[in-house]
Amino acid sequence: MRGLFIERGHTVLPVYDVPLRSKKGPQLLTPGRSLVAPDNLVFLRSKGPSGAPIVWAEVKSKDGFAWYRKTATWQTGIDARHFDDYVKVEEVTRHPVWLLFVQRGNRTKDQPLDKHQPAGVFVAKLETLRADKRSNRHGEMVYWPIDALDLWAPLEAVERHLPSALAA
Repeated sequence: MRGLFIERGHTVLPVYDVPLRSKKGPQLLTPGRSLVAPDNLVFLRSKGPSGAPIVWAEVKSKDGFAWYRKTATWQTGIDARHFDDYVKVEEVTRHPVWLLFVQRGNRTKDQPLDKHQPAGVFVAKLETLRADKRSNRHGEMVYWPIDALDLWAPLEAVERHLPSALAA
C-alpha cells in the first residue's frame, strides 16, 4: 500500500518496519500505556479531506467482505481493541486515522450465490466510522457496512506494488 500512496505523491513513514523486542505490531508509547498504532504515518502532498497534512493509515488485507444477512449488506471489520486504540492514537497525536481495507473480492462463506463480491481498496476516516460501527455479541470485533467506506483504488493498483509471488 505504501507504494500506492507514494505513486499518488505522498510521503510515507512505515511504522510497522520498526523492529520491536515484544514482536508485536507497531506501538505508540504514551504516558498512560502503549497503544496499537496504525501501520503508516502518511505526509499528504496537499491537505486531505479532513484538512490535515499528516494522517495515520492502517491497512487491513481481506479475502472479501462478509455478507451480513440481517441487513443484507456487505460488511468488513477489525478487532475491537485495535479500533479503541486507534481512537486513542487519534486523540493523543491529533492526527486523523484512516482505515484502508484491501478487499480481494474472493467468495466468502455466507455470500449468497446471486451476489457479486466487491473488490478494491476501500477507505474511511476513523471519525466517520465511529458513528457507524456495529459490534458482535462478544464485543471482540467491530464492523461497518460497505456504504460507510469509499472506494479509493481498484485492486489492480495495489497489486502493481506487490512482489509477483504475493500478488496471486
